[in-house]
Amino acid sequence: MAGISNRVASGPDVPTPTAIAPWHQAIAAIARQIRQSLDLTTILTNSVEAVQRLLDCDRALLYQFATDHSGQVVVEAVQNPQWSMAGQTVHDPWSEADRLPPDDEGQVWAIADVAAAHLTPCHAEFLAQFQVKASLIVPVLCETQLWGLLIAHSCTAPRPWLPEDVANLQQMAVQVGIALYQADLKAQLQAAKANLEAQTETMLRQSRDQRLQLAAIVETSQDAIISKTSDGLITSWNQAAERLFGYSAAEAIGQPITLIIPPDRQADAALLFQQLHQGKPIATYETQRQCKDGRLVEVALTMSPVQDETGAVVGASKIARDITAQRQAQRALQEQTAILRSFYDSSPLMMGVVELSVHDILHISDNQATAAFFNTTVEALEGQWASNLGVPPDYIQVWVTHYRQSQATGQPVQFDYAHTFGTSTFWLSVVVSFIGIAESKRPCFSYVATDITDRKQVELTLQRSEARYRNIIETTLEGVWMLDAQGKTTFINQQMADMLGYSIEDMASTALLDFIAPEDQAQAKTYLECRRQGIEEKHPFKFRRQDQTVLWALVSATPMLDENDTYAGCIGLLADVTPIITIQEALKTSKMQLSSVLNSSLDGIMAFCSVRDGQGTIVDFEWLLSNPTACDLVGRTEAYLVGKRLLDEMPGNLEEGLFDGYVHTVETGEPYRREFYYNHDGIESWFETVAVKLGDGFAVTFRNVTSLKQSEQTLYQVNQQLEARVADLDQRHNEMVILSEISDYLQACSTIEEACHTITNLVETLFPKCSGGIFITHASHNRLAIVNSWGRHLHSDTRFKPDQCWALRRGRTHHVGPDRHSLRCAHVPAEVEIEATLCIPMLAQGETLGLLHLSTETTEALSEPKQQLARALAEQLGMAIANLKLQETLKNQSIRDSLTGLYNRRYLEESFTREIGRAQRKQHSIGVIMLDIDHFKQFNDTFGHDIGDFVLQLVGTLLKENVRSSDIACRYGGEEMTLILPEADLAATIARAEVIRVAISQLRPHHQGQRLDSLTASFGVASFPQHGSTIQTLIKAADAALYRAKAAGRNQVLVAL
Repeated sequence: MAGISNRVASGPDVPTPTAIAPWHQAIAAIARQIRQSLDLTTILTNSVEAVQRLLDCDRALLYQFATDHSGQVVVEAVQNPQWSMAGQTVHDPWSEADRLPPDDEGQVWAIADVAAAHLTPCHAEFLAQFQVKASLIVPVLCETQLWGLLIAHSCTAPRPWLPEDVANLQQMAVQVGIALYQADLKAQLQAAKANLEAQTETMLRQSRDQRLQLAAIVETSQDAIISKTSDGLITSWNQAAERLFGYSAAEAIGQPITLIIPPDRQADAALLFQQLHQGKPIATYETQRQCKDGRLVEVALTMSPVQDETGAVVGASKIARDITAQRQAQRALQEQTAILRSFYDSSPLMMGVVELSVHDILHISDNQATAAFFNTTVEALEGQWASNLGVPPDYIQVWVTHYRQSQATGQPVQFDYAHTFGTSTFWLSVVVSFIGIAESKRPCFSYVATDITDRKQVELTLQRSEARYRNIIETTLEGVWMLDAQGKTTFINQQMADMLGYSIEDMASTALLDFIAPEDQAQAKTYLECRRQGIEEKHPFKFRRQDQTVLWALVSATPMLDENDTYAGCIGLLADVTPIITIQEALKTSKMQLSSVLNSSLDGIMAFCSVRDGQGTIVDFEWLLSNPTACDLVGRTEAYLVGKRLLDEMPGNLEEGLFDGYVHTVETGEPYRREFYYNHDGIESWFETVAVKLGDGFAVTFRNVTSLKQSEQTLYQVNQQLEARVADLDQRHNEMVILSEISDYLQACSTIEEACHTITNLVETLFPKCSGGIFITHASHNRLAIVNSWGRHLHSDTRFKPDQCWALRRGRTHHVGPDRHSLRCAHVPAEVEIEATLCIPMLAQGETLGLLHLSTETTEALSEPKQQLARALAEQLGMAIANLKLQETLKNQSIRDSLTGLYNRRYLEESFTREIGRAQRKQHSIGVIMLDIDHFKQFNDTFGHDIGDFVLQLVGTLLKENVRSSDIACRYGGEEMTLILPEADLAATIARAEVIRVAISQLRPHHQGQRLDSLTASFGVASFPQHGSTIQTLIKAADAALYRAKAAGRNQVLVAL
């Protein structure tokens, strides 16, 4: 620890008094603290602080060694907290290298300059870790053991250590060692004191426990424990004393001991007290003592003197045990001994005590019966060997063998044997018991022998009889089972064992209940109790075989009594009736099931037996049973019906033919099934019945099917309605398909006329047995005209005014049936014989476009669904006509000039191209006329553009009225117009142009009452293919001719060059 490199010898130079004085004061202060027994930590802290202060070093500390060469800084004093090492455990490689002597306090290690010192690398690194620049170390010894080090460090710079520094530090280390030694002695003293106090406490506790244990023993003792003073006064009295003598402790304590001593025993008690006062204990002494109630009790006393610490007797304690019961037992034993002796001497049983040698028996004591057996006296028999009494050796050996057996087992041994004297043979039953080893070192035995000759003869007779009966028992078909009084098996025959599936050996000594299921054991115990009461009975019972199956047996049980008429068990004869019981159970189950079926069946069930006449013909049936459902169905109870005759009670069975059906079933065995309506005998219902043969009769099952019949009728009607509905739906579907097809055709048509003609056949399919037609409203809205019709006859005018139709006048469907002829429309001839008419307006966006008219000679042909269909058709037609009109309008708008009504230039180009192709195919010519209104600009400038538009309209109308249907009149642009004349040659074209020129010049236009100037026009004519083969060349040629006509003076016709 702490940078030790230079070992400095002890004995430094003597320091100056000036340097010594502070050190002496500090050391004296530490010594004073040690004498004052201050806390060790305080002394060590003060010592280190004094060293740091007096040496003026950066760090002073006390370092204590541990057993593993490491150490811990115990206390320290530092100039700056950064130098603190407090509480750190330090492993110094220098100290671990065993460089420190274990107990040398004269050694000092000083390093003035750590950097210049010759240190090992690990040591130098260790000192650098704690910023040590110089160090001074002295050892600290506690008694003779190295405890640690007192260390001074310079952490800021190297420092030379003066001799006085070393000496003073050594003195301080000595004081620290003294303080450590004193602290160690103090700790040892405190530990010894604590140990002594603990031992004292333990001894006191043990003494207290012993006293408590003694008190508990005294109080719980079964013997009376009493103590008294030397003058005879009672000082203690336990609970047993209270019970024995009847005095409580409060009553007895303080009283003289003579309280419980009878007067005639007090002299003996005084002698006993004298012995106790002499310090002699009294062993067990039997006497009498007197109770509180005056009763005397036999007690055994044990008394001891009580001595003080000097050995002087200060009293006595006594234990009194109640021996009254013991004395009574002794007297009873003496009486019993006398009785036993009398019995021994007078008993007819041979009894005695013998000793045993290897091959002989010595009679020690025998009773009179034994002596009589050997034809001698008791006295003569005593001390005799059996061989001397004439007992054959083989008999002696029988006895010896059993004696040895008893000695080996320690148990009595019983055996029977035959003993022959001359011609007489006696059977003896003997019990021998080992007593112990006699003084002669021979084993000693007792014996008791009974003459059982008469019993043996009876037994032989019984055995022969038993053999005969056993043969009977073993060959009987019944099981034989004998039980003792406890219900244990004493005998079974083979049949019984076979019935239960066991062997005879397996069933020996088993309990009856072992073969009975737990749920049946209570009944078995009841039967056994009846046997104990002497009751014989026969009953069936259920046993459990070895394979856990059930054995039903018919048990005939008889109780057995002994010679004292005490119950000794019972014998039972068991016949296997399992098949019978099984059949009975099956029948019972079947009956229960049948009853359950009958009672729970929702069908009526009845059974009948035949009633026949003298010739065997069935004339009626008699009721045997009727279940609850059947009784409810016929409205009669079973008690009423059973025994009644069918035709008497319900004659309707004969009228309905049911009786004959039942007879047929009984005679042929064929089942009879029928569903019928029964309205007899107060019963009105539909029934479904099935009859089957049952013996000489029949059983019938029937149920009320009225609800079912009603349901069937309802179902039939529903099915009819459903079929009609399905047919109607099919028809609606077909109609919708046709309507969809009509819609497709209508959308594909390009004109109203085409649409109406196209759908005629489809509409006729939708309305069979009807005639009809489609009428279209004229553009003037003042009349309607037929477009198409169908059917045999059209019952309507082909042209009529809107107010002649109620449907058009009312704006809604108008239907006239056979009862409303007065409401027929005017366009329907009144004399026509038809059943119904239907008029439906065809509307679109509030405009009446036409009329759908239907008529029929059959009212059903225009039913409500057909009317709905007609309305749907009218809607489709109205929409289609509206669409076609809209298409025509849009087409006209796209190919006609909106001002003049003539075709526009676009249509001109399309149609002219088409006409050229056609002309080329047919090899004919086409005429082309280009015209321009002369001075048209003056009209606009003079009268305004409205007048100009009017003039254009006027000329356009003239052109449309003066051309063929195949001709094409177009407004080419501005006031210039073009006419295309298919199949017209040049001459015809010129002639037509001239006609039109003249017609224009003859116009006298007026507009809003104003007379306008006369009109003229200039014309240019060209012809295909003479002047060109394309539109462009022909138009250009005609246009050039037009400009030449204008240049030539206007109002003339010129031909292209």
